[in-house]
Amino acid sequence: MLNTTINGTSTICFPDSNFAKALYITKIIWNFCGLFCVMIGLPGHVFQGIIMLNRINRKQATSFYFVAIAVYEFFYLIGVLWMRLVSMSFIRFDPRLVFSCGFFYTMISGPTIASNLLLASLTTDRSLMILYPTRYRLLMTRHHVFKRISLVTLIVVLIMIPPYFSLSYDPNLHNYFLCKLRPSFRRWETNLWPLIHTILFAFVPSLMTCISSIILLRDRFRHRRVHKRTLSIRSRRMQTLSLLIALFSLISLVSILPVGIVEVIIFNDHIVNQKSSCSMRRIRYKILLNCFLSFMSMNYSLKFYVRLIISTPFRRDFLRLIGCDSGARQLNTRSSRHEKRLHSPSFLHQK
Repeated sequence: MLNTTINGTSTICFPDSNFAKALYITKIIWNFCGLFCVMIGLPGHVFQGIIMLNRINRKQATSFYFVAIAVYEFFYLIGVLWMRLVSMSFIRFDPRLVFSCGFFYTMISGPTIASNLLLASLTTDRSLMILYPTRYRLLMTRHHVFKRISLVTLIVVLIMIPPYFSLSYDPNLHNYFLCKLRPSFRRWETNLWPLIHTILFAFVPSLMTCISSIILLRDRFRHRRVHKRTLSIRSRRMQTLSLLIALFSLISLVSILPVGIVEVIIFNDHIVNQKSSCSMRRIRYKILLNCFLSFMSMNYSLKFYVRLIISTPFRRDFLRLIGCDSGARQLNTRSSRHEKRLHSPSFLHQK
């Protein structure tokens, strides 16, 4: 296996055959997942943005969180698609050659970080509405949501951009990192920034989202036990949304956080400590990274489809959007019948 080191010299390494096969297989899986998830994720985010901005949904302030998340993840998938097409030789120009390394990696990593922070903000707002309903229900307005979105964007720009602009592009280095550190960048900053990113943008948002999701689910199931026979359609929708948020938070935790940890290790080994790419430690982490990246690409691509399967109102809005009015009417009729059945005297006096 030919490998190019950070100073441009080439070496031939002969890793263990089993690890070499595993690395090759996981790389194929990551390339396939990256391309497949991008192709299905891009239209999904477009549909989600349009549906959340329709006449009914845009009356709810939280809908703008989902719109912002869809927009950010759309730009992330555009960058991933460009990288996949370059690696498959469908596009000639590497994006790191068209842009600077700092701008391109900001365009790739920034939307994912903003998406994680917005999901954490959404779940936190909904949890505060449950814990302190009198105070926070009045504060949950469009203006509040727009301020949160603007604040998250500002945080990402101020904290995330500086370390990436310490990188410069070198097209002669054909290895995992096609960018190298500028000589003026100090070593302690190189060690510190990846750790800060992992803690602030992966661990903390995932932890906040999971805690808030537990609060949401606990409240919904407690409400269901109390009003088991008289749950309204609105209550069921809130329960479905809480379940969706909990599912998204769990997927984010098990995909984003491992990627951040493994990338910190590989970054320090390769760029900071300049360890050989032929080491078994490096190959093991590359295998793990390919697996986690495949899972993370699913996380940023399948949210629309998961919501489409679970949420009946969202599915009805989608059918209306694509012009399938008959399917939307059937869902409306089914929901109306179910609501009448829930409030019928015979059903209320069962048991």
